[in-house]
Amino acid sequence: TPPVTVICRHLLRVFRSQLSEWLIFGSVNDPYGEFFINSDGEFIADKYPTILPPSLANDILFAGKAVQKGDAHLSQKLEERFFKRFEEIADADLLGDIDVEVENLVHDIWGFISAERWRHMSEDFGLLEHLHLARDVLLLGRGELFGSFLENLLVDGRYILDSPISSSASEVRNLCHAVNVAFLSAARSVGFDEERLAKRFKLTLSMKPSKGIEAALDSQVESSEQQSSSTQLPIFTSWDCLR
Repeated sequence: TPPVTVICRHLLRVFRSQLSEWLIFGSVNDPYGEFFINSDGEFIADKYPTILPPSLANDILFAGKAVQKGDAHLSQKLEERFFKRFEEIADADLLGDIDVEVENLVHDIWGFISAERWRHMSEDFGLLEHLHLARDVLLLGRGELFGSFLENLLVDGRYILDSPISSSASEVRNLCHAVNVAFLSAARSVGFDEERLAKRFKLTLSMKPSKGIEAALDSQVESSEQQSSSTQLPIFTSWDCLR
């Protein structure tokens, strides 16, 4: 009936207005607590409208949060690009039981925000450069870094980390310093920027093995007790404390 249609259109207009505030400005204009995201940015499942597919909920939630964490330029770009589109669909009817106009608009906004965040991270913060550096270090380049690092750890034909774990904090600190010097020297020899690398990566030594190594040893102890008491168990060395 006409009165019901008028009411539905009014409700849709209010909902779309609230949604535009969240997606474009990252703010919630909801004096009566009707919107499905509260002022703290928390999702309220029982208020999520049935006119939108459930799969869209996360996109809406995290798009608004991305806007909140972004700068004013992001909101300005969103307003310039999408605010008019919200105005154009303000009185649009539903297609069946689904708000297709809003669904399409949310997808476009989500794609735009994702592209802007990626551009911001890659261009302004040099994300790709950081990822390449992490790859080269964690994968040890093509092997040259690994080989040079091991070579630098050799002293009189023996690796400095072959020694048993020291109980002296000063000895551990000195050994840690020697390991990092060896690592940076190896990095320099294979063409890394030593100064830049030193700011982002640091090897550390503790006075006890890592939990994973201790767990593996416990497993070996249990196995040896079941098999033979004469089984020789490995001795921890400083290698086991390297992180």
